[in-house]
Amino acid sequence: SFLEGASHPEELVERGLALGLTALALTDRDGLYGQVRFAKTARTLNLGTIVGAELTLEIEPPPKIRGREKSARPSHEVPTQSPRLVLLAADRAGYANLAALISTAQLRGRKRDARLRLDDLDGTTGGLIALSGWRNGLPERALLAGDEAGAVAAGARLRDLFPGAFFLELQHHARPEDGALVLASMQLGSTLGVPYVATNGVAYAAPADARLADVLQCVRYKTALQKAGTLLRPNHEHALKSPEQMAKLFAPYPLAIAN
Repeated sequence: SFLEGASHPEELVERGLALGLTALALTDRDGLYGQVRFAKTARTLNLGTIVGAELTLEIEPPPKIRGREKSARPSHEVPTQSPRLVLLAADRAGYANLAALISTAQLRGRKRDARLRLDDLDGTTGGLIALSGWRNGLPERALLAGDEAGAVAAGARLRDLFPGAFFLELQHHARPEDGALVLASMQLGSTLGVPYVATNGVAYAAPADARLADVLQCVRYKTALQKAGTLLRPNHEHALKSPEQMAKLFAPYPLAIAN
């Protein structure tokens, strides 16, 4: 959604099957836009599906990095980008809560600018699994800003909102800063008593689709490829990966890929 993805739901399902995946989650931004097409194709091809969404949170931006303090801040992110939270429906009650939360966020904002508040989650998290959002998540944004206390506070708030159903995401897309953020997130999980899980930030089905994703980013920000600079992802690592690729990538962190 929002010109961030370069593949149709059908293409993602077909590519997932070719890679040996047994299930796939679709998490459009602030909506369930592709879920019907996704579910129909997956059912036809016998692939398991998980319904979800990546919701935009209405909250103050993280503090600025101080002085020469080292940070894993990604070079491709837009500084004013709002934080996000990934929600997955575990059952029918979770789907109903997810739909209600999306409606709340859409009604508060304007077109393509939905806004969910953490207070909206009180009493509406049953049947939902929450993923932190990786570098767009509240805890990780605090870590990237060098604010460890803020990361603990944000993680604890989400842990309490989703008792037993909140996970810190670990992603690795071959960027130099990814390893540092993975280790910091694992340490945060230990501090909070929260599990972590390896996920893959997919923007297109196959590496060959990366160029199209770049073009769509340029359309989104009304700029040309030659002028896009850090608005574009720095590599072509945001494609679907096979179970073997994920296992190799996260071999140093076995708990992140444990069955």
